[in-house]
Amino acid sequence: MLMYRKYGSISKPGDALTFKIFVLYFYYDEKLSDIAKTLNIGESTVKNRLYRTINQMRDKFKIL
Repeated sequence: MLMYRKYGSISKPGDALTFKIFVLYFYYDEKLSDIAKTLNIGESTVKNRLYRTINQMRDKFKIL
């Protein structure tokens, strides 16, 4: 919660789908295809959401 207050939202507020994708990929180490099947969305959508979120994090936290 403290990180949220300091840096704000990484993606659009209330974007639960992006959060689910991020957690499934990085915390549960799921494959992109498995995430797509689980959430009933296209694999390209999963890739796109991860790519955008990672870039937003790089910008906010000044990471490579």
